[in-house]
Amino acid sequence: MSFISVRQLPVQEIKAGFVQRDEDVTDFGGCSKLFCDGRFFKNGAGTGKIVLQHSASGEPGSFFDIADVGWAVDGSGPRFVVVGAFLRYVRAVVNDGTVTTNPVVGLDIIGRD
Repeated sequence: MSFISVRQLPVQEIKAGFVQRDEDVTDFGGCSKLFCDGRFFKNGAGTGKIVLQHSASGEPGSFFDIADVGWAVDGSGPRFVVVGAFLRYVRAVVNDGTVTTNPVVGLDIIGRD
């Protein structure tokens, strides 16, 4: 049975254009589901979202958004998200929306088969 628990995004202030560093990408290769907990310690403002992206290879330039998975920077919406379809490597980014006041966020993910 595969199981991995990671702090995908340590508690930090997130700004527009944020992309998680290559060395912080997580390999969920043995997992078939992700259980995600996006916690806001300070809500932001704007139309942006913190989204999860995935990739089969983990190479720079190969990541794209996991459909319908994200947390609005204003803290609205669900805190807990289950992802059932994804490729091997996962990272967090802020999409192209606006971020006028930066939120403070942490993201924990449990991967299971």
